[in-house]
Amino acid sequence: MKKFRFSVFNLLCVLVVFVGSVLQLKYGNSLLCYIKKDGALIFCQSTGSIIAILCTVLGVSISVQSNEYYGVRLSQFYELRTDKHHDFLIIILISIFAIIANVVTYTLNLYTIAIAISLGEIIYCINVALAEIPLIVRNDGRMTKVVGDYRFENKEEKEKSKVYLTIIENYLVVLGINDTYKILKKNGTYKDYNKEILFEILEIGLNLVESIEEKYNEDEACVIAHKLLDNVNDIMCGNFEDNCIFLENSKNYIYYVTHYLFSILRISRCESKTLKTISYIVYQLMVTKSESAILNVEVLISIAVKKIKEGDFKVIKYIRNSYSEMPTSLYRNNNATLLFAILSMEIYYLHSSVTAFQYKNEIYQFLNNEEIYGEQRYSSWADLFNFFQRNVPVDFKTFIDQYSSNKWDLVYSIEDDRVTGLLLTRNYIVNWFMTIYLNNHNIFDFDQFITDDESVNAAIIEYYYNCFDNEEQFVPTNEMKEIIDFFQNEDSCFTTFLVELHENNSFKDLVMKLSAQKTKKEIQETSLPDNNELEKTVRNKIDREVESEYGIDRSIDVNEGFTCKFRVRFEKYNNEDKLEDEIVDYVKEHIFELIHKQTEYDKVYNDTDLEKNINKIFSEDYKEIELSENVKQIIGESINENLNEKDVKFVKTSNILRADAIIKDRAFRFNLHFEKFTIREMGDDEVFRFIQGYKRNDGQYYYEDRFASTEDIIQIAKKKFIIISVSFKFNVISNASKCHLLLPFSK
Repeated sequence: MKKFRFSVFNLLCVLVVFVGSVLQLKYGNSLLCYIKKDGALIFCQSTGSIIAILCTVLGVSISVQSNEYYGVRLSQFYELRTDKHHDFLIIILISIFAIIANVVTYTLNLYTIAIAISLGEIIYCINVALAEIPLIVRNDGRMTKVVGDYRFENKEEKEKSKVYLTIIENYLVVLGINDTYKILKKNGTYKDYNKEILFEILEIGLNLVESIEEKYNEDEACVIAHKLLDNVNDIMCGNFEDNCIFLENSKNYIYYVTHYLFSILRISRCESKTLKTISYIVYQLMVTKSESAILNVEVLISIAVKKIKEGDFKVIKYIRNSYSEMPTSLYRNNNATLLFAILSMEIYYLHSSVTAFQYKNEIYQFLNNEEIYGEQRYSSWADLFNFFQRNVPVDFKTFIDQYSSNKWDLVYSIEDDRVTGLLLTRNYIVNWFMTIYLNNHNIFDFDQFITDDESVNAAIIEYYYNCFDNEEQFVPTNEMKEIIDFFQNEDSCFTTFLVELHENNSFKDLVMKLSAQKTKKEIQETSLPDNNELEKTVRNKIDREVESEYGIDRSIDVNEGFTCKFRVRFEKYNNEDKLEDEIVDYVKEHIFELIHKQTEYDKVYNDTDLEKNINKIFSEDYKEIELSENVKQIIGESINENLNEKDVKFVKTSNILRADAIIKDRAFRFNLHFEKFTIREMGDDEVFRFIQGYKRNDGQYYYEDRFASTEDIIQIAKKKFIIISVSFKFNVISNASKCHLLLPFSK
């Protein structure tokens, strides 16, 4: 808009002077018959005064350009201007030119032109005043508009002006995140731009917080950090103007909020307020269900766990204090209870034998110690866990999702200790939660454990398999006992679950459902070409492989050789090409292995006698010689020079001989003929033997990682497995005195 106004005013100035000049030429001074000569003079003098005032103001503005606006000099600030404007020098020159033109035209009695020039200059002065005066007096709205326009006009630029970055940092110091964002944001149609602006502001603010103690004194740093902390609190409570941006970009939300809290927490004088903010957010999780609540759970998990790993228990103590003030919140299924469950699991994990965590004693003390501050008594984490344990009001799927989101924060590893970092697996998480759930004091709802995650389902089935014997008697594992002993102050455990088992075994019903679900999916997904088509394709590929193999000689009579048969059960893949290649490789390698066993050859080892043995081989009589491709590099240049090139033929390395070879006078040849090659489904007797391998003592079938019915295993066997039968004849002609294999190792 301002660019348009600037252009219109300039055009109007020129137009007024042009019209005045035309009127002067056509009518002379007759149009001004009612204006005395002195009136024109006064008009021109007034214009000169206006110009003088403008130039004086501009002169004063130049003298104060060393003054600062949010950390930058005004002369630097003007670099951010994107509106059309004239430099001060141009303004002065235009003004001087206008005064001279006025004097000249008045002296020549060209009063119409003189007045037109005066009017044009007045319009020009108004234009300059509107553009420059708000900046000279540092009008806040005009200054922030310049900053916002600069950012918008340069939105494609990756590197921003240092002046701009300095101003934004000082905006954050004085105004905070919310007001800085309001300065730079555009209307709702620029959603992507606003998102970019918001994250840019947060990044600048985060850099500020991380270096705040270096740039400011202790009091200033504390004030700035508190202001930013209040802004972060507004964001976490959903009070930020465009909170929808965070909900659509959850990873950015978690990253920035976590790092802000963590960085401010490290400032000694801000620690108390930060801890109170964290405590307040926990309270918000108990009483509200805002859209960002689940993201706040991830933030608090990350901060609490990082501080625990540093041996600092202040954050989790403040979290505990929030629960202690409202222990009944642990009866309800909310995000605060989810946070409590994840942190409880992490505390046990860090204290358990699977980690070499150095603050195990401190964890145990925190778990069992209650504290008193003034008149307020705060329960121990173990006591709070007893409230939680009564009905474990946490949705299992949400618990697993939260573990997946925070996995790399939760896992513990130390330098050069790679194993430790792998122990917090999905199975470990499932085992912990299932143990806590089975120790539930309330009614069991096992349907919540039915998920679409195959790895979770497999972990649940394995858990059941481990804690129930073949007679379906519940026998807690040592790991389960350790989990319960860690948290529980009572002697009895699994009491309610054992009563449940006398009436029915809902847990087993769950496991059977999960097993059937996986089996059904496996059967449905196994869909491949007809066995006859597969047989034909594989047979052709094997024939081509044999035909291209070194030493094949179809003139050799296979009836004078050997007859071999073999049969193998092969598992189908859902990738047709992969299945074909696997079968071809298996059959080919098995056949070549049988031929290799019937081949006579001499072994040449890669030892100190290698050169002597090679020389001996080449010194003996031969009509022609065949060398594998790599032999020339192995035998050495000195021997290569003595080779008679006319007698040498280089061939590819033999898959049957399985080593680089020196063959004299065609001393290795073979022929092969398939009598039978079939691919079929398993027969009834084969299926029966197959399923017996999965039968337990109690008569149930446990297939791979789940329970399955007899009918299901039969379907799997017939659809998933094939029988490959091969019968062939071969004959091999070889001579150990002329067939030498170069082995890459010593004897």
